[in-house]
Amino acid sequence: MEHQIDLKLIEGVFTHEDAREVLCGLLTYKINFHDLKNFSHMERKGKEHIDSLKRLTELKADKDRIVSWLKGIESGEMIRIQSEIKIYVENEQLAFSN
Repeated sequence: MEHQIDLKLIEGVFTHEDAREVLCGLLTYKINFHDLKNFSHMERKGKEHIDSLKRLTELKADKDRIVSWLKGIESGEMIRIQSEIKIYVENEQLAFSN
């Protein structure tokens, strides 16, 4: 069994509009994931999920940065996006410490 896999999550050249849709869509999905995780944690344990709250702050700031950056790009310009992710097995106790 492989202990690590590498994937190309996003790879290509996009129009201004498509780049915004892909990037903001991905970040919105992650924001919703952490919102739901925090809500679920609140319901089950009566307290906020600290890691999700931290990540929410980071993701919202990243989304704002992307939107701002795209505003500075002319709509006719093409945008290359390369996003690779690494997935690997980590100590289970660390992954579920919250």
